Order: sequence, then C-alpha cells, then structure tokens
Amino acid sequence: MRDFDVQTVEIDAPFDVAFGYLADPGTLPEWAHAFRSVSDGRATLATPRGALDIGLEVRASRESGTVDWTMTFPEDAPCTASSCSPRRFPSSRSREHWRNSRGPCARS
Repeated sequence: MRDFDVQTVEIDAPFDVAFGYLADPGTLPEWAHAFRSVSDGRATLATPRGALDIGLEVRASRESGTVDWTMTFPEDAPCTASSCSPRRFPSSRSREHWRNSRGPCARS
C-alpha cells in the first residue's frame, strides 16, 4: 500500500480565485470525485462499499498558499490531505501550480 500520492495540476486563474475555490469545502464535490456532499464539518464519500460519512476540517492560509483537509474516518485516526501553491517561488509560467499530496488516508 502506498503511503502517499503526489499529483500536480495547473489552474489557469489568478491566485485569489483558485485559492478561494480550493479553500471552500463546499466545492469539493465539484473537483474531488470521492466527495458526494459537504456540510457543517461533515462529508459523505462514495466508496466501493457504499457511502461513508466522515468528519472534515479545512484549514487554509493565503499567506503560505496552503489548504489542508483533515478527514476523520469512523474507525481511524484523522488523516490530512494538503495542497500548496509555489506562488512564493519564482516561476516562468503565469499560471498557479498546485500540488496535492494524499497521505495514508487515501483509500481505494
């Protein structure tokens, strides 16, 4: 079993627009295929075994360009998925680049 999965995507939008979209937990079902609904610190995931309700906490920092999603599964300790923007690093591209790292909580 892998402990992490690193993926990179390019978002052709200004930093504030992309950051606001990613930091809003209500948008997760629009871009994270496992999320079916999000409301009041809870989320419902679609899994091979059916729907799964989890706890969800989102911490976002515009200053550092990070968004952390802490998910608490019914039988497990919390795990965190993180995204970061290398906005503070020099880049020859005008687009924002986001990296998504999923830790041991990544489920198949």
